[in-house]
Amino acid sequence: MTLIIAGYTAAPANKEDSMIYYKHLATVKRAGGLELAWKGAQMKSDIEDLMKIVPDEWVFTINAIPATFGAWASDHRFGLASPDAAGRETAVAMITDIAAAVRAVNDAAGRKAVLAVEIQPAPGFSDRIYTAHADSFARSLDAVAGLDWDGCAVTVEHCDAYVEGQTPQKGFLTLDQELNVLNGLTGSPVGMSINWGRSLIEVRDPARVVDHVKKASASGLLKGFTLSGTAAKDNAVGKAWADSHLAFADTTAREYAEPASLMTVALAEESLRHVCDLVFLAVKTNWPASRPDPKERAASVIANFETALELIDRNPTSIMAASAA
Repeated sequence: MTLIIAGYTAAPANKEDSMIYYKHLATVKRAGGLELAWKGAQMKSDIEDLMKIVPDEWVFTINAIPATFGAWASDHRFGLASPDAAGRETAVAMITDIAAAVRAVNDAAGRKAVLAVEIQPAPGFSDRIYTAHADSFARSLDAVAGLDWDGCAVTVEHCDAYVEGQTPQKGFLTLDQELNVLNGLTGSPVGMSINWGRSLIEVRDPARVVDHVKKASASGLLKGFTLSGTAAKDNAVGKAWADSHLAFADTTAREYAEPASLMTVALAEESLRHVCDLVFLAVKTNWPASRPDPKERAASVIANFETALELIDRNPTSIMAASAA
């Protein structure tokens, strides 16, 4: 298992500041890589720039959700689970482009530099005209599974399912639907990933997030797990129940905690007790836009990553031992 700093959420938009930020993240000794957002053709050059400043052995994971939202905003039919054939085909084409980028990055690096890719079953979001359909998602995943991923793991990242009476952040399929689709794909290499905060946005009860973790882990499909928070009230980073990647409420370095966050050390620890055989474990936190200093932003991310390391170190399960090795 590789420990990943999901650094893109707190990264400065300015290129120069971004490089300062990532140079600080690159000093974290026990990290094994970075998560980045898919940005199309720009991704290969972005990774090549980062490979100049991170340790030689670091790897990258790629998350498709920002690009998925952007494509959906332009065309509400877009999505791997779209009931509209054109919308689904466009989404499959985007994932095909990601697979090609994975191969190109690996070829340029001369090694397997991209560890994993996370994909999602849009459409949904704020529009309930075009919504995610499990049968459409199964057809898309069949195509995705047949792509040449050059050894890269592919996971379906569970985002909040649509719940009547709640304003969705993503509003995609339920975890049961996703697991049923994956179980129905004979011989498919595609697995599952859980994001703590994205599950909480759906279930609205911090104690119930572990139910998602247990169910995904019991399926044998869980390959990725991300620690990331949200809040039931407005806060310095975002609105109530927003997918704003809040820090721990009680991270060891208190100046880098987010008091409004519902992600506590104890709840994260409970979830970690139920994961095994992961490809990656990521920590994904953000920092207020009003505090743009790249060194401070990096320090906040590092502090939360190191809080997760403390949880790993004091839990002597097989996955924790593997992480510390």
